Amino acid sequence: MLSDFFEQMLALCKDCIPLTHPTITQSGNYLLFEGCEGFGEDVETYHYKILIAGHSLNASDAGIILKAQEILHSLKRHAFRNGTLKVRHLTLSQINEGLFVYEMKIELKVRR
Repeated sequence: MLSDFFEQMLALCKDCIPLTHPTITQSGNYLLFEGCEGFGEDVETYHYKILIAGHSLNASDAGIILKAQEILHSLKRHAFRNGTLKVRHLTLSQINEGLFVYEMKIELKVRR
């Protein structure tokens, strides 16, 4: 189940790659599984983060705002079987030597 949902999230989030290093040093979209709760109960909740990193907020083709908009649009169109997907927030996470990193927190609730 965990790997199935993670793979579905990767497929939904355009150009996302799994986060494999604790520090983001280049532009890109990164997917991170934070954990789950209610495992084995009627409703299970899975928590994900998408980290959107870039050097510009509004560059025409590579700006963070455009990347975030594409991801949000993709998430809105998709329906998980027996589940609901919510974007909890999109906030600035860090600025590292001109690299802006925004965090999009996502919650997937699945009914069993």
